[in-house]
Amino acid sequence: MLLIEIKQSIMNDSQNKVRSYQEIADMIGVTKNTVTNTIKFIETGRPQTSLQAILGYHQLYASLDDHERTTIRDYVENYDLKSSHLKDVMDYCYENDYFEVLELAIKKSKEKPYEMSKVARLYELLAKPRMREISYVEAYAQSKKIDYRHPHVEILKRYLEIVYLTNEDDFVNSEEKCIELMGILQKSDPHELPVTNINTRVNVVFLKVMFVQQKYHLVRETGFKLLDDLSGNRFTAMVFIYIGLSYQYEDYHLAKVHFLKALEIYKRLKLKGDYIVTQRNLELTSVIFDRYRIEELVDSKTIAIAYCLEGRMREADKIVTELEKGDLGSPILLISRGLIELYETGRDIYLRLSKLNFEKCGDFHFAELPMKIKELFLQKRQEWDVIDL
Repeated sequence: MLLIEIKQSIMNDSQNKVRSYQEIADMIGVTKNTVTNTIKFIETGRPQTSLQAILGYHQLYASLDDHERTTIRDYVENYDLKSSHLKDVMDYCYENDYFEVLELAIKKSKEKPYEMSKVARLYELLAKPRMREISYVEAYAQSKKIDYRHPHVEILKRYLEIVYLTNEDDFVNSEEKCIELMGILQKSDPHELPVTNINTRVNVVFLKVMFVQQKYHLVRETGFKLLDDLSGNRFTAMVFIYIGLSYQYEDYHLAKVHFLKALEIYKRLKLKGDYIVTQRNLELTSVIFDRYRIEELVDSKTIAIAYCLEGRMREADKIVTELEKGDLGSPILLISRGLIELYETGRDIYLRLSKLNFEKCGDFHFAELPMKIKELFLQKRQEWDVIDL
């Protein structure tokens, strides 16, 4: 949806007495004056309207198949946005993987004076590893060469360092750097922050670091506090996921409730990759607690595990053999291969290899999964023996 279409929709609502400016404002969380100024902005480029308001109009007026990327691109491409709005655009596009629009915003931001070109370069370095253009090691090394004494630049450099450490599975140093940066952010004036949600972003990384180290009480304590200040975006979904994972071995119902909330957000935001990973976590949880039905499972790796638990080894082997062609060495896939090995030979070499692979990544939570599945498998096998008798 283009901004000119948003303007026309607002005016049509007003002229046809569908909604007043005040009602539109209430629906998207702005003032009546902002709605009036939005009309002027779309016509003349002044006074400028925030990205948050533009997204509110999009949500109100756009059809289901009209992606918000189109609206954001028009906002960036056809209006001379001030630095603060460009920062919001870069941050939002980075968060949601809108890389084409992000590149456009970065290009425009590099043309701005003072710290903006450095901020744009840092968002470029944050995005490139996710776009598979460079590694996080390279991104971090290049960020260290950026020497500009400005709070926005320094904070983003610290954040990139945390992302680098986390992706290199250096969770001990990542935890230390997260705590250090959270302390700096807490003491900072709001104007010293590159974007308003940087504190939330660091806290979400902190949740991941706490989770893989199995510090579940901190995941829940931090996560529930974050949810009080979040509303329906990707960060909220990530918080729900880490809280859900913290219950994955303890409470099926609580894990499921939080995974479902994350799935709801990912579905609404059309984030397919994140949706698939969360669906797998939900299905794995149902397997751990023996609360699954094979016909309701979607994820192939989880289905293979479920077939093993039902003694349907040939069907499991067929799935695993096919998946191994493109994902050999996957720790989750090794669990199924390990259960097949355990059934045929009594050995658990693949299961121990799965555990080791998780530990090499510093993920001590999922390192417990192979042996938990093994325990369930052996329990179910005893049930088969009783039935055979």
